[in-house]
Amino acid sequence: MQALEDEPDLKRGPGGLRDLQRAIWANTPASGRPMPLTQASLIEAHRFLWLMRCHLHLLAGRAEDRLSLSLQPGIACRLGLDAPHKSTEPLLLDIFRYHRRNVLAAVGVKSVRTSV
Repeated sequence: MQALEDEPDLKRGPGGLRDLQRAIWANTPASGRPMPLTQASLIEAHRFLWLMRCHLHLLAGRAEDRLSLSLQPGIACRLGLDAPHKSTEPLLLDIFRYHRRNVLAAVGVKSVRTSV
């Protein structure tokens, strides 16, 4: 299961865009119109996940939701997370995990099992 942790699915994976969508709809009143995001952590998660996914599509040259190891350095660079002589992939994944925890907390999931 390590591949799931190292190459997360930004759309369907735990804490991804689908779960974020669930958090938004959970706050929908009877009118059926979703309320705008007001929780700062979800606003940041929304922005970061969409930004990562857009860069992922651009670098892959097609629709792609899995953050593959081969594309992580390019995405980190595009997001300004690159630093000379340092590996940027762990930082990119750490930021993703931070937002994933916030999204999962908003939909009521306590934790994600990441390894077997």
